[in-house]
Amino acid sequence: MAEDEIVLTPEVFVPFEFPGQARPATHVRSTLIVSSMQTLRKYGHYDAYVKRLDPAYHDDLVSLIAGTWIPVEIGLAHYLAADALELDVRTIDSFGAEVSDRVNRSALALVLKISRQGGVTPWTAFARVHRLREETFDGTDISVTKLGPKDARFDWVGIPYAAVPYYRASFGGFLRALVQLFSATAYTRFLTAHSTPTSMSYRISWA
Repeated sequence: MAEDEIVLTPEVFVPFEFPGQARPATHVRSTLIVSSMQTLRKYGHYDAYVKRLDPAYHDDLVSLIAGTWIPVEIGLAHYLAADALELDVRTIDSFGAEVSDRVNRSALALVLKISRQGGVTPWTAFARVHRLREETFDGTDISVTKLGPKDARFDWVGIPYAAVPYYRASFGGFLRALVQLFSATAYTRFLTAHSTPTSMSYRISWA
């Protein structure tokens, strides 16, 4: 099946808030970067990662604490250093999933509690993507299109990390883990033809 083949007529489930006028991200929540760094440390990659940091951002990153807003350039330095580790895609995907689990379990605590009572699906999480975005990025815009009952396309524009392979792969894992909070299994696929250096598209399926 081609990456953009759609079985059913697509339906916009969550529209862009600012169609064609998305403001590029200027700041990112440090919690996201700190969590990513913690994952690198957990699996023994931290020392190699630090050696690959841009000296201009070295001190900012090694002393970074969670819970603050930082310029996106600091986050970009983090992902470029992580990308320079040349880890395999499967590993990076799993790292993104761990970050997602840390970040989203607290952000979606109430939804998860309700989900245990039944009736909550990944669409419930998708309905909150603008809220989740606002908690992690100042700027950007997101749209979610329904391709089928358990099949969606996720489009994110104005994201300055989209050109970094590490970030693309890790965010695929991030999305997969987010959806899997409300499903048994989930799969994501990066849609190269629909992405640019400042935008990313994924197809997400679950069961």
